Amino acid sequence: MAGLQIATSGKHWKIVPTKEKRELIENIGHNFIDLPPINEEATEIQELELTFYSGGKLIFVCDGSWMYTDEGYYFLLKEGTLHRLDGNSEVIHAVNDEWGVVINSDTACDYLIFFCAFLLSETGAFPIISGAATETAFSSPILLKEEDGAFFIEALSSHNGGLFRAKYEVLSGGRVTMLEDVMIAALEWPYNFNPHFRLPPEDEVIH
Repeated sequence: MAGLQIATSGKHWKIVPTKEKRELIENIGHNFIDLPPINEEATEIQELELTFYSGGKLIFVCDGSWMYTDEGYYFLLKEGTLHRLDGNSEVIHAVNDEWGVVINSDTACDYLIFFCAFLLSETGAFPIISGAATETAFSSPILLKEEDGAFFIEALSSHNGGLFRAKYEVLSGGRVTMLEDVMIAALEWPYNFNPHFRLPPEDEVIH
């Protein structure tokens, strides 16, 4: 099943071992009481190392007993501390302040894909379409230049039924600004997903 795509310099989603899974389930149940109860036996937890958080991981939790088997929740995890990604950019900025974020020419595009995937508005998410050459013969994303601690990136983005060619500024502290966007096509497929309820790509999971 297609899902959240994040470029991580060759890193892949991995299945969390049973002992760590049990600890994470207890952590989530204690700190996020608004979420549905998690059935340990029916739950699979996956993790992905992130290039821009030293020691930080993206965690995906999916309980097979929930109504929709591809539902799940995403968290950021470091040294036992969890932050739930809920579509609010302030969660990411708070993590950046707490953990420190490493943004350079090697990680800026990774970070932009991550940031946009977990940013929601009333009309949906803003996912970057990564690693794809489309009919426009344009690969996405591309780092255009670095200037005074700012990274300027061009990327294909999907939002509200449209495909956009957009330019972004990513600052070394993690702030992201869309500088301009031009709609280049209407989408014929529902690419505009809610990143909180999608499985990681199955072909990227290491068991």
